[in-house]
Amino acid sequence: MNLVEAKQHVALKVISIEAGGRAQRAQRHMGMGRGAHRMSRHAMPRHMGSRRGLRIQKRLGDMGIREGTIIRKVSQQAFRGPIVVEIGRMRLAIGPFMATAIKVEELE
Repeated sequence: MNLVEAKQHVALKVISIEAGGRAQRAQRHMGMGRGAHRMSRHAMPRHMGSRRGLRIQKRLGDMGIREGTIIRKVSQQAFRGPIVVEIGRMRLAIGPFMATAIKVEELE
């Protein structure tokens, strides 16, 4: 499951960060990016498709969200608003597109 689908106030372990496929379709659908919502998947320029996943992984890694990190989802705003996660004692707000790229599993 991704971070958007996860329950709140439960310890979660980050399995992977995947920004391809479903996350890119969600971004095009939401109208984000340089006209990405008007292009088909095959017509997207190279700079928009292949490097996007690396940029998201790097940005999340800079925030401290990497594979194997234990996080906790604190809150999720309505209507595609930000998702607040807690890493240790630090809280971060992540946009819904980045949150769909984070694959997590619940810890017991």
